[in-house]
Amino acid sequence: MTVQAFAPGPTSSIAVSESSQSVLIGGDGAQVMVTNSGAAVVFIAFGQGSVTASVGDTPILPGSVQVFSRSPRMHTHAAALCAAGQSSHSIYFTSGGGI
Repeated sequence: MTVQAFAPGPTSSIAVSESSQSVLIGGDGAQVMVTNSGAAVVFIAFGQGSVTASVGDTPILPGSVQVFSRSPRMHTHAAALCAAGQSSHSIYFTSGGGI
């Protein structure tokens, strides 16, 4: 099996706060690169239009980048929030292919 470098597509972002917010993930890539630009842990979830994130969902550590596989038809949106008392910042979701 050949490993392919991540080929980026469109990027969407969320201004993360203590309330869950969601965004449409552009493109139809089978992977999503998640970039946490801030200094606080962000919790994310993937789903359809009404998806919400909670502090029990997948944590993205400060300043980190992670790539997740997804079903583009089932995981059309991403949601994110930070824990109470944490600073607001942006998290980015880039659709694409590869790792």
